[in-house]
Amino acid sequence: MRINMKATPLNHQKELIEHLSREIQSYTKAMMDFRSRINFTLYVGPFVLMGSYLIATRDSSFCIVWDTFTIFWSIFLGIIWLLLGLTGSILEEHIWDKCNEWRRLIFQLQSNNPVVLTQEDLIFEHHLRRCYILVHLNLLASIVLVLVILNHQPAPTSSTTTPAANSSIKELAPAKPDSLR
Repeated sequence: MRINMKATPLNHQKELIEHLSREIQSYTKAMMDFRSRINFTLYVGPFVLMGSYLIATRDSSFCIVWDTFTIFWSIFLGIIWLLLGLTGSILEEHIWDKCNEWRRLIFQLQSNNPVVLTQEDLIFEHHLRRCYILVHLNLLASIVLVLVILNHQPAPTSSTTTPAANSSIKELAPAKPDSLR
């Protein structure tokens, strides 16, 4: 279906401009909401997990051990966070491209140039489902990796389990009073 916008009454052009402007506004708001949710999860989530872990274990001597295991999974976690940013930018780019098409159309309608529209010009072909699934899978993976890193307890080294090390600890222990023996 083709519509010659020059031949249509002026009020239809205004209605189309208003409708496209509302579409652009709603997509912009949806993008900002998505950014806020993702940023809150990324920047606050790990600290909530760490705080929950500390409260649940009541471990006052909590310390992340930076061994090969922790460094590997931390780098992997960083890659996942970069993938989240890349996926978010793909989502935004897709939406901005369509909004820019609508802005060009609004400009053409306001400049009184003859505009011929097809139905396809006004339809938004989206491919957002895959991006949203990828974002949420990456969020889930980042939460799991933070938990893995927090729960990592390195194996004791051989130097702390030798009999000589145990005997020196006994020697340093304070003697019990005779009443407690």
